[in-house]
Amino acid sequence: MENSAHASLVAAYWHHYITTHVLRDDVEGDRWFWAWQHVDEAVRSADVAALVVVVALANSCHSTSGLAFLGAGPLEDLVKAADGALFDRIINVATDHARFRRALATIWIKDRDKVQRLKTFFRLHRRFPMTPSTTPSDRSEHQPGLLSN
Repeated sequence: MENSAHASLVAAYWHHYITTHVLRDDVEGDRWFWAWQHVDEAVRSADVAALVVVVALANSCHSTSGLAFLGAGPLEDLVKAADGALFDRIINVATDHARFRRALATIWIKDRDKVQRLKTFFRLHRRFPMTPSTTPSDRSEHQPGLLSN
């Protein structure tokens, strides 16, 4: 994806998030739904290009709630679909990107191997406290996964 198209996608994705989840303006949000769809399709490919998009989204987000939204959505889907090599890249990216790491700390997954590797990562980096749970009590509440507030 070309840099200007990439920047446009990132801006449109966050515009969609703000209009639908912060301002609760579904009519305006519908105008930007294409960006959410594009990110969703990219993440389903579970490749490095999808990781690049998610990292760009994390780096451009300036709110904790936005990072939780990113973690509970595209990033969680990417982690679930990732093969071993892509999962390794996700862990490596988290080492150097604080916002991405924060979003990663909010995901909910059941894959015990991935959960253990993430817990080890966060324990070693001591960036965020962890909770032992790997399943949400109520996803509609957007409760954090590996991150406790």
